[in-house]
Amino acid sequence: MELGKRLAELMTEKQISQSRLAREVDIDQTTLSKVLLGKNNFSLETAIRVAKFFNVTLGQLAGTEEL
Repeated sequence: MELGKRLAELMTEKQISQSRLAREVDIDQTTLSKVLLGKNNFSLETAIRVAKFFNVTLGQLAGTEEL
């Protein structure tokens, strides 16, 4: 599973909007939108913040491990 799809799944599951997630992990909403569309990826630092926000591992966020 690609990052954008897993991220969208987590956001839906937790009922988190793009604007809220962008604020919480201190990134631009445009960057988040591009990741969700599969046009961009997070930096490692940002991926760590996102994983911590959702309380998942980096592998789970990336889709290489089960949630």
